[in-house]
Amino acid sequence: MPSGRPSTRATASLEAARGTPREGQFHPDDRLPFADQAQLVDYRRSGYDRGHMTPSGDMPDEHAQQQTFSLANMVPQTAALNRGVWEEIESAVRDLAARQGELYMTMLQGSARGQHPPVGVCC
Repeated sequence: MPSGRPSTRATASLEAARGTPREGQFHPDDRLPFADQAQLVDYRRSGYDRGHMTPSGDMPDEHAQQQTFSLANMVPQTAALNRGVWEEIESAVRDLAARQGELYMTMLQGSARGQHPPVGVCC
């Protein structure tokens, strides 16, 4: 049963994440079959940002942070969404975790059918 206090583990992880400079290189996830991998070229000149599903800013060390730059952790987002509302959501969830302790999140993203062309497909 929750105690109403943030867990020490969650608090320590958030503090470590705050002290970790945001660095990383986007990369295909070689654990997936090649046909299922997103590639860097898929985003090139697509008009979309590579939006983190698991934010790099939540990771407590460089190794964990680099793992978030896997293209398997990315979804296409408009720049306005990725750098605006989405970043605000990430920050709000991080602040909530600092106050409440460990959180378990479920996230879904998508667009209306046919509204946007697939990433990497030029008009």
